[in-house]
Amino acid sequence: GLGIDDVGRAEVQRDLAATLQRIADQGPRGFYEGPVAQQIIDFIQAAGGPMQLGDLLAYKPVVRWPLQIPYGGHTVLAFGPPSSGGVALAQILGLLMRVGWGAEPLLSADEVHLYAEAARRAFADRATHLGDPAYHDVPVDTLLSGPHLDALAKTIDHSRATPSARFGPALSGEPEHDTTHLSVVDRFDNAVSLTTTLEQAFGGKAIAGRSGVLLNDQLRDFNRIPGQTRAVGHIGTESNLAAPGKRPLTSMTPIIVVHDGHPVLVTGSPGGRTIINTVTRLLLSVINRGLRLTEAVALPRVHHSWFPDVIVAEPGALSAEVIAALEARGHVVRVAEAKGPLLGSQGCANSVAVDLETGLRTAVGDPRRNGWGAVADLP
Repeated sequence: GLGIDDVGRAEVQRDLAATLQRIADQGPRGFYEGPVAQQIIDFIQAAGGPMQLGDLLAYKPVVRWPLQIPYGGHTVLAFGPPSSGGVALAQILGLLMRVGWGAEPLLSADEVHLYAEAARRAFADRATHLGDPAYHDVPVDTLLSGPHLDALAKTIDHSRATPSARFGPALSGEPEHDTTHLSVVDRFDNAVSLTTTLEQAFGGKAIAGRSGVLLNDQLRDFNRIPGQTRAVGHIGTESNLAAPGKRPLTSMTPIIVVHDGHPVLVTGSPGGRTIINTVTRLLLSVINRGLRLTEAVALPRVHHSWFPDVIVAEPGALSAEVIAALEARGHVVRVAEAKGPLLGSQGCANSVAVDLETGLRTAVGDPRRNGWGAVADLP
């Protein structure tokens, strides 16, 4: 990895470079066995952590088929459990279709109201049911079934917000993330939508010995206190409690939208729970509303995640009149403060669109986090 110091001189992370070279030479064994693995375990144990070398040796990635969601004559390939992103996206799309969403101007009171109502119900199901399918029976088919979505859609009032407490697990009383996303399409229509996370910025803020490996703090993605689900957004349902070997629930929502086997949209985003709404609304803007990718990425964003029971809007996303109309329907609206390095922005949807008639690829880097797009002419 390269960084630039305060006098502009490139500095090489030599420890990390050696680790990456070992992985290049030896494959997974170069990380999960040998000196790199020992450096990680020694560091964690010295800090009081219980991880042992056998835990690294026992880890194996799990390959699962993506969800296939029909929408607008296309198929959306999305991340299934242990990510909540694909299920929530499919539920929101299904609910919006059932309540007639699509005619209202984007970011109008009617449009945002219906979207928020669909999102709150999807996030309530997320809190109740979703987790690692190796440890918990995740009822994906039921959650995406017609009868379930029909029943949820019937609870949506076009003129009034529904309190979030009516859905999801019962409350028991009263996050900045550093995920990143890239989207790629090559000349042969091979597409990659990749989201990766360290959880908070710089993860656990610790490098394991001389390995150069930055440790994450993704244990935060497990539900924090068993049985404690609170209005501030903490969830304590059994489906996502920590257990040995268990993968935590995430909100990552990388998607590839295909038509007749060809990719037409590849996108995803960082942003914790806001990821689901960022990706869903970008998808809706491109496929349902016909916006160009540059317009869809630039469109101001809103977010609702069941609890906290509030619509969060980027600065400038909603006019004063729209906010007043939403509040009159019973919503709580909060405009994110334009402070810090992200200035109250939501996500970073670095995306690629493909025009099937011309084959033209459009890569759009989201300016919210200095995203960028590029074309590489490779042999």
